[in-house]
Amino acid sequence: MVNSSTFYRYNSIEENDYWRSVLFDNIVFPSSASSFNDPFDCVIKWDTSVLDTPEMRKGLVASMKKSRVLKLNKLDENKILYGENVVNSLNSIMKPYNNSYNALNTMQNVFEENAEIIRKVIKIICFTEINNSDLMWSHYAQNHTGYCIECDFSNKDYVDNIKPIKYTDDPLAFDKSSSLRKYIHDSILRKSTKWAYEKEWRLFVADENIITHPDFKNKQMVLDVQSCLTGVYFGYKTEQKYIGEVLEFYKNTSVKIYQMELDYRNNRLVPRIL
Repeated sequence: MVNSSTFYRYNSIEENDYWRSVLFDNIVFPSSASSFNDPFDCVIKWDTSVLDTPEMRKGLVASMKKSRVLKLNKLDENKILYGENVVNSLNSIMKPYNNSYNALNTMQNVFEENAEIIRKVIKIICFTEINNSDLMWSHYAQNHTGYCIECDFSNKDYVDNIKPIKYTDDPLAFDKSSSLRKYIHDSILRKSTKWAYEKEWRLFVADENIITHPDFKNKQMVLDVQSCLTGVYFGYKTEQKYIGEVLEFYKNTSVKIYQMELDYRNNRLVPRIL
């Protein structure tokens, strides 16, 4: 884990002018996990132990109370909330209404449906510790023709909300002594070691660190990075017309502009200040 509060984010320069929103308006749009390039990213896996959490038990009771068919009495409610085996409790309660009811299968389906909703709804902005990754310049900055922003979050309230990814190939086991909320949180901050080269950190967009931008469709939520933007790095193949425009915009400001160069002797990318 790094001690620095400086993080980087790679982007491409597209015809849709998103890059202008980032570099001139200083706003960054979050993404949902379902749009990430790793199909296993933020997948919240079913674990039968989840059923024993107070959150799940209370959620079951609340859901069953809304049913127009099911009549949940206090005894049944207590069975779900405090019974030793919640699956057996559910099966015994539901049997008079549906003889083929299987609590375990039903709850797994409900859990997986809601997990996918969470995966689509949660908004994440990805950063990294490094600005000279050959692979990330290739993958996320349009084959070295894009840019990378540098942000210093040390003076921002949400610096505590940016968290590092844990790279591991071990399955995440649900800890009964913990909470469902933490299980979901840990699932979202976990990736295969195949992605470890990215050295990724994630910021979850919440009400306290977003603004709505009126110039964009549906007034999407965005992260305002104006006060923490400290540098812009261009790829070694970025067109000069884009670089010149950004240099002019940040002239006489504290934001530094760089372009990456190829260091053939050491086989690496190095930034050169412009």
